[in-house]
Amino acid sequence: MLINSEILATGAAFPEKTVYSYELDEKYGHPVGTFESKSGVQSRYYISGEETAAKLGAKSAVQAFKKAGLKIGDVDLILGASGTAEQAIPCTSALIQKELGLDKSGIPCFDVNATCLSFLTAYNTACALIHAGQVSRVLIVSSEIASVGINYENVEAASLFGDGAVSVIVQKNEVSDERGLLGFHMETYSEFSDCCEIQGGGTKLHPRLLGWDLPKDDPRFLFKMDGPKVFKIAAKSMSNFIDVLSSKAGFGLDDIKLFIPHQASSSALTLMQRRIGLDDDKFFKYNKNYGNMIAASLPLGLHLALEQKLIGRGDKIMMVGTSAGISIGGAIIQL
Repeated sequence: MLINSEILATGAAFPEKTVYSYELDEKYGHPVGTFESKSGVQSRYYISGEETAAKLGAKSAVQAFKKAGLKIGDVDLILGASGTAEQAIPCTSALIQKELGLDKSGIPCFDVNATCLSFLTAYNTACALIHAGQVSRVLIVSSEIASVGINYENVEAASLFGDGAVSVIVQKNEVSDERGLLGFHMETYSEFSDCCEIQGGGTKLHPRLLGWDLPKDDPRFLFKMDGPKVFKIAAKSMSNFIDVLSSKAGFGLDDIKLFIPHQASSSALTLMQRRIGLDDDKFFKYNKNYGNMIAASLPLGLHLALEQKLIGRGDKIMMVGTSAGISIGGAIIQL
């Protein structure tokens, strides 16, 4: 079913500090080339100084507002769409609202968290609210600080991640019935929930219960992933998943201009591309200079593809990814 909703503009913001893989090799005592060989990532961004998720998110939002020709705050809702939170409460979208100078605006804010699939689930939520007539224009912000939770003893996982923020403005389409969300599908297999996790930080493993004098690199508070198992699960399910998504949308891989996958390792992307049978010009890889930006990875692909004019008005795109859960999610969108 087509939901008449238009992607009006996108914006992206990155920390000032660029971190190269060879620097991580040197810092953690590995031969040069180790980190890059594990992920295919040559460089990524890490926060430093006073940079925060809310500040990066607000910066990306300002860019999106300017590109859309809107005044800052000309939306009915701000949706946070991140796998990491700046603090336990309030929601990160409220902190972004404050950074935008909209703290007295009353614009409603809430977060949607499906880890790496947070943007797609937030986009689906925004489109549903637009379709229901509850809102006309929504700002979605995915702002991720992955660098603080990396366990550098796990080189495979540590080599993947980077920080950054992407904003997308979605609005009711008043011009044409040929733009919007064509189909959305998501599946979760919680039997594999321990394959990708950060155990601490919630109510189960809270510092108050564990004792405040925790070691700096307590692994319970760092990202843990069984990469090969996650990929095996995703690879096994991917073909059937895309068939179901295509059936819901009424369009498939032959109809799209570009396939935007979540940016896992380069080897995982190569295997996914081979499995679904797409040529290089239809399968978008961009992790080399950004890494895996968690929930910001998928909207970053949308932003870069628009900036590079790989896609434009009227084109159909498919965005697909996996997340902790383990979940698989995807959307087919007509721009």
